[in-house]
Amino acid sequence: MTTAEDIDALLAAPKTLAGGLTWRANDAGTVATLKAPVARDGLLSSLQLEATVTLRTDPQTGRVVLLFERRPIQRLSIWPTHPHPNPMAATVPMTLRGLRFDAGLSRAHLWRDNRRWPRPVGDNVNVASPLAMEPQSLGEGFTLFLALCGIDADLPQPPWTPRLPL
Repeated sequence: MTTAEDIDALLAAPKTLAGGLTWRANDAGTVATLKAPVARDGLLSSLQLEATVTLRTDPQTGRVVLLFERRPIQRLSIWPTHPHPNPMAATVPMTLRGLRFDAGLSRAHLWRDNRRWPRPVGDNVNVASPLAMEPQSLGEGFTLFLALCGIDADLPQPPWTPRLPL
């Protein structure tokens, strides 16, 4: 059985992305997703990276998630369109307890603040931390997240065709 310590070790180890890194638009052409398995020591692991971006919004928004056995363990929301309140639970670090993030403010949902395994179904690593600096682009946000996860890789620039206002 996997433990929280096993996930600590996975996050600490150097990793790369495997397979072709290709953005795929949904049928409506509103969102694109990139999915990539994560390799450790040249072998595929139980980790997967999933990035999602909007295709028509201005500004373009996105999120990137690191999954372990198909459950999120760490994620970054880049310029989300909704606010986010951290829970007031005793399990939340005191400095983050009840902290509220406004819409448009990027935030990291780090393993260290959401350290629980096995993760219950539906748990989406709901404790967020502020970033030291707001990313100036989606690519900068993706690079930050990859570094936080110990993944040596670059994601290709996502497609973006903003819809002109009427």
